[in-house]
Amino acid sequence: MMDFVKNGFNSLKVIFIINVLFFLLVLFFQFLTGETQVFDIEFMSLTGVFNTYLFQTGEVWTVITSGFLHYDPLHFAMNMYALYVLGTKIEYFYGRKKLFIAYIAGVIFGSGFVYFQSIISDNYISVLGASSGLFAFIGLLVGGSLRKNRFGGNLPIEINQLYPILFWALIVNIIPNVSIAGHLGGFVAGFILGKLFSIEMGYISSDTEKRNTDFLFKLAVAILVAALAAYCIHFVNLLIFSNTSF
Repeated sequence: MMDFVKNGFNSLKVIFIINVLFFLLVLFFQFLTGETQVFDIEFMSLTGVFNTYLFQTGEVWTVITSGFLHYDPLHFAMNMYALYVLGTKIEYFYGRKKLFIAYIAGVIFGSGFVYFQSIISDNYISVLGASSGLFAFIGLLVGGSLRKNRFGGNLPIEINQLYPILFWALIVNIIPNVSIAGHLGGFVAGFILGKLFSIEMGYISSDTEKRNTDFLFKLAVAILVAALAAYCIHFVNLLIFSNTSF
């Protein structure tokens, strides 16, 4: 199979573009419908927000699509800046495949933790945003830095370099209305991967790790494509068979 990462698949750019497209989609729907409340149940179904009630009714693709949605320009701008800062660091140390795996895994774990929170609290919960994927990047850096290489060095960065990143993560989680469960889920996913992944820079991965990375990357791509396809089918069905009007 063609290695499309080496043939131009830029994971960071793809993630950014999908985030932009979904943000424009939300703005477009808000303009057409006049609906300013992103967490209106019909609007959430229309745009792909993860809501635990909608998930239980079968909208499983929202586990993924919610990780590319934002509710206003400030939310979008902050997350895209963080995506650039953290993403370029992850790409430098780990490469494009592992970056993509971490983001998708973070989004899945983030939604999963939110769903578990919903069960514990016996409440329906709605979340959206790239934060769970971004916290997976942080977890990847922390997990990787706590993993010793064969020469005993801290990788990918020294522990004291993590303090500003962890401080930023703490500040983010005291902002009202953020999903701590979603952030925690993303962080856990990244931390696990950080303990498993070797860095790409100056390190020759074993054949087994290369095969595992290739498998996980293709799986992450397949999950994303399937979620986007399911969302598109759902959207068309809403237009044709529901009372949704513009």
